[in-house]
Amino acid sequence: MYDAILPAAAGINNLLIYAKMGIAAERWFARKMPVASNLQALYHWLVTKAVIGAVKRSGSQLPTPEFFDDGREIEQIVHWSTAKQKREKTCCITTAASNAVRIAHTAFSLGVFLDGVKFIVTGEPFTEFKQRIITSVGASAIPRYAYGGSINVGYGCANPAYADELHVNQHLLALIPGPPRGRADDLVYPFLCTTLHPSFPRLLVNVASGEYGVFTSRNCGCALERVGLCLHLHHVRSYEKFTSEGMNYFYADLFEFVEQSLPEEFGGIPGDYQIAEEEDESGRTRLTLIVHPRLGLIDERKALDRLRAAFSKGSHDNRFTTRVWKHAGTFRLRREVPYAGPRGKILPLHLVRFKTVRNDLQANGHASAPRAPTDG
Repeated sequence: MYDAILPAAAGINNLLIYAKMGIAAERWFARKMPVASNLQALYHWLVTKAVIGAVKRSGSQLPTPEFFDDGREIEQIVHWSTAKQKREKTCCITTAASNAVRIAHTAFSLGVFLDGVKFIVTGEPFTEFKQRIITSVGASAIPRYAYGGSINVGYGCANPAYADELHVNQHLLALIPGPPRGRADDLVYPFLCTTLHPSFPRLLVNVASGEYGVFTSRNCGCALERVGLCLHLHHVRSYEKFTSEGMNYFYADLFEFVEQSLPEEFGGIPGDYQIAEEEDESGRTRLTLIVHPRLGLIDERKALDRLRAAFSKGSHDNRFTTRVWKHAGTFRLRREVPYAGPRGKILPLHLVRFKTVRNDLQANGHASAPRAPTDG
């Protein structure tokens, strides 16, 4: 397991699921959580420790979370994986999709192949580009999609036609496309979820999570189809939008631009770039292309040109909106570490207020305020 302790729930939740299934996790590589005080950190550690103790007293096994002060936990994961390989043992790592990419990229930089390593990736869109990076070092990944963190909607297909193809858990819930949202030329059909099984902690009836995707039905031949899960799902995305200068932009089509086009042209990997909607010191809503400082010198003006070109693709409305935002100075570029959520995952697109970004950076050890952005 590579995830944070409480108050982030995914790590302990997944470990409890595995313990209930009789699967004992061997290691828990824990990401540090940004907290407001040492007292808060102590509280969350004691609660996590209490949960682990209760599980062990019940006869199941949960690993104690391991922290690495030097921030080199990803290298430790790679070394652990290679040690398992030498003993001819396979290993499975559950983590956010972007963290799986970081592990694969670290293995590549160390000259290590992760043959036989399986990632269970959660928490964010699993794109074809992420998949290629993981498979380039001999590993593989299978996605899992949860609704609100606790409702397991689907598990990855063993013979996928798409990187994030899933089998919907039709024996536990009903998932249907809801009424369309968006403009007439760019409609999306949000998922509506209804829980059917009494084991769920709460009842959902046609609840939307702000996400949509593509439903399919095909004969894939994997074990999940053989037990009757024939409804497939792929390209799960959020239908939320950027908003500035009184205009809206549906940003789903920008995932490939941020995760693939920018790294291919300017270097780096997914997670080194991010588009953030944020509020600056004057209260203006800006769209900032955040670029990781470790990439070194890049042509920032050219990167902003690529950003505006990506926004203008697809329709007349997109081109009009882009022109308005260019005139208003909405687009800018800033060199800093992209914003990471509590689980450490870096989403390509992020909606957050400027002060929140600055405070989170400082909480993660970036003491200085971001340098002045390059305006486009």
